[in-house]
Amino acid sequence: MSQPIAKFWMVYGLGQGAPRYEHLSKAGAQIQAARLAKANPGVTFVVLAAVDAVTASMPAVSRVEITKPVPLTDTDDLIPF
Repeated sequence: MSQPIAKFWMVYGLGQGAPRYEHLSKAGAQIQAARLAKANPGVTFVVLAAVDAVTASMPAVSRVEITKPVPLTDTDDLIPF
């Protein structure tokens, strides 16, 4: 099982790029949303809260043997289909 992560908040401008900054408090994210809204009239900014987190284990890596190529036959026209 993975280590727990601390809850965080992000600010997303609808129709804008993905949020990147993790705010450590809801109040901090709300202040940032208000600042961004004033700087970008007409864009709605939403405060998002982390409510669930999921992670997956890395898949196993295995080696695959490379064999010699199959020799060409007289009927092989080298067209791949």
